Amino acid sequence: MIAPTTSQYLSQAWRGALVLSVVWFLHRWKSNVFSLALANKTAMGLDRDKLLALDKLSSVGLIILGIMALAEACGVAVQSILTVGGIGGVATAFAARDILGNLLSGLSLQFSQPFSIGDNIKVVLQ
Repeated sequence: MIAPTTSQYLSQAWRGALVLSVVWFLHRWKSNVFSLALANKTAMGLDRDKLLALDKLSSVGLIILGIMALAEACGVAVQSILTVGGIGGVATAFAARDILGNLLSGLSLQFSQPFSIGDNIKVVLQ
């Protein structure tokens, strides 16, 4: 077995630094866009809760993509990890079907907002 040379480590370090820089730039840009949208929400007609939820979801997605890109830059085979994660995700979805259904229903209610604070809701029991 031949030991890796310093140049191999340096190239991985440069790729990792580039990935981290791009992810940091995208995160800062996203934060600025959402800050401006929250400041001008009356002009845009957007809801604060929706913007905050989208901000959190986009942050999580960006971090996950950044970790995958960083792992790929360091030489880790991300495709096999994604395959195992996909199979595990399907198994988890079948096991937690009711919980995931309630979670997705809650997100749907938050984004569609069929009623708001102060509305009277009448329930008819049969």
